[in-house]
Amino acid sequence: MTNRPIGNPGWEKASGNGTYADPWIQEVAGAVTVSGGATAANQTTQITAEQAIQATAGATTGAAVITDANGTMQQYLRGLVKLAITAGSFLVTAALAAGSEIIGSTKDAGPHWTSSFGITSAVVSSAAMTTAAALTDAPTAGQKIVITDILFSSDTAMRMDFQCETTGVVVASCFCPANGFVQITPRSKLKLATADKKLFGDASVAGNIRVTVFYYSEA
Repeated sequence: MTNRPIGNPGWEKASGNGTYADPWIQEVAGAVTVSGGATAANQTTQITAEQAIQATAGATTGAAVITDANGTMQQYLRGLVKLAITAGSFLVTAALAAGSEIIGSTKDAGPHWTSSFGITSAVVSSAAMTTAAALTDAPTAGQKIVITDILFSSDTAMRMDFQCETTGVVVASCFCPANGFVQITPRSKLKLATADKKLFGDASVAGNIRVTVFYYSEA
């Protein structure tokens, strides 16, 4: 319930019986009424209505309202809290699907694929790879090699081409200075176009080289 005077805002006009005669607007339970002076009867009505509103606002036993149904402020607040703490809501994350449990962990779980490197997990060395030679094992049958990193060093200045077995398609190439080192780590997939093929290397000149290729298989 709210009361506010209308008419003379300074309340300067008295009714002669000790009360002010300016009319009041009363809002009680959604109904708006206009009364005359603030008589004892009107004041009693106002106090009673105010107590009823306060009792409703301060209620603690109302059921939570989580839809657009009618309810008190307390019921709406309880409804918001109930929605907030329910699994899958905006404050509580639902259980993660299998394979995603690492989210929220304090460690890096690494790549989601099964990674391999080199040939049978060993660095490839050569004193003269001027004829294309394998740098990886064959991928899983029916799949293609996806390259994630290449580490290459040479004691001789040269150009090294990285190409697909048999087709000879060059997928990466680099110039390396004498006693230099090159790392290739593509941000996107470096995937051979042909299934069941290894990654080969072909040097422009003879020289001692070391190559380690990190990769995995994918359909």
